[in-house]
Amino acid sequence: MFAIGTARPRAVVVSAMLAIAIAAVLNPVFAAPFVGPPLLEAAPSIVQVGSTVSITGRGFVPKSRGVLAFDGDSTGMPAYRARGTGSFVEHFVVPDGTAVGDHTIEALGPELIARATVTVVAPGTSVAPPVPTPTDTPAPTLTPTQAPIPTLPPATSVDHVFVIVMENHAYGQVWNGSATPYTTTLANANARAANYFAISHPSLPNYLELYGGSNYGITINCNPSPTCHTNAPNLADNLEAAGRTWKGYFEDMPGPCYLTDSGGYRAHHNPFIYFDDIRTDSARCDANVVDYSALSGDLATAASTPSYSMIVPNNCHNTHDCSVATGDAWLAANVPPLLTSPACVADTCLVVLTWDEDDGSQGNRVLTVFAGSAARSSQVSTARYDHFSLLRTIEDLLGVPSQTSNDRSATPMSDLLR
Repeated sequence: MFAIGTARPRAVVVSAMLAIAIAAVLNPVFAAPFVGPPLLEAAPSIVQVGSTVSITGRGFVPKSRGVLAFDGDSTGMPAYRARGTGSFVEHFVVPDGTAVGDHTIEALGPELIARATVTVVAPGTSVAPPVPTPTDTPAPTLTPTQAPIPTLPPATSVDHVFVIVMENHAYGQVWNGSATPYTTTLANANARAANYFAISHPSLPNYLELYGGSNYGITINCNPSPTCHTNAPNLADNLEAAGRTWKGYFEDMPGPCYLTDSGGYRAHHNPFIYFDDIRTDSARCDANVVDYSALSGDLATAASTPSYSMIVPNNCHNTHDCSVATGDAWLAANVPPLLTSPACVADTCLVVLTWDEDDGSQGNRVLTVFAGSAARSSQVSTARYDHFSLLRTIEDLLGVPSQTSNDRSATPMSDLLR
């Protein structure tokens, strides 16, 4: 029976918690954090002028900020911000004119916190590490030793992810045009996926794929009904099982989990209401699937901002019924408050701007932008990505398991992240 407002089954949460436990064994990102004084590592450590060096920091004060320096000079060097794990990864290019020999990279905050060494060699010199000469292995002693403390791989987590979904325009219609100055500036200043595709047509399957990793057999735009819903576990279940929070913000939605169109609100742009364990739980709906007007209050503190937020403008502001210029103006007014909120300044955030699908003119290629403190600056990726790639990226960043084989097999969009 298709029900609304009944108690929420909890079996899906138990399943998700079991998945998290398994992931903790199989995935090192769930391992214990680094313990010890701040550590700076350079890779590779033997380089030539013009080489790119990855600098990994571990054991730093969580959320602390500073700058890297090369031989004591921070000019042109990247700033760093430690994540909640106390880790960070930054990159720099060995400058022209650097002399052959050993050089130091320092983390300054502003005092010296940690340093690493790189060795610059002459052009044409092999940068492969030397192969050690075999020696006789001494007999082992039986003195007990303490097991090494596990360490995390390079930081890959964020505190907050915002996903803004616009409507029905192709990549070339919303980027680098006179009608979209804000969108273009945002994309150019941050990280732009230049070869990103929606999965299908029309809208609803794409929203389900963006959020749930599948369309679950729903291939048309339909309001929730006995023939248009799914009982599958979903991202919200996995987030809750991992101790994370979530919310959907829908402009002009008359009430929580509203199931039919009203004014500028479109039910088929709200993926949460198609999952039975959300739609049938009135308390869950009241707390998590709300009108867009609730967002400003939630942004007041990092603690009140959800770990995962989906933001969907009304059917004019999302460029479905109105011009791309109208949508651009809405973004110009509504994205900056996200980027300047405590969730993005005191914590680490990723703000994603994407389109559900194109208008049929460009093979479903749509613009997707990563902004916020977790995104790279002035980065363009030509790797082929899609909505499943975005979902996989979000799941990895928030430390939750994938939902279907679609997101599980997708390539995360790591080249757009710091």
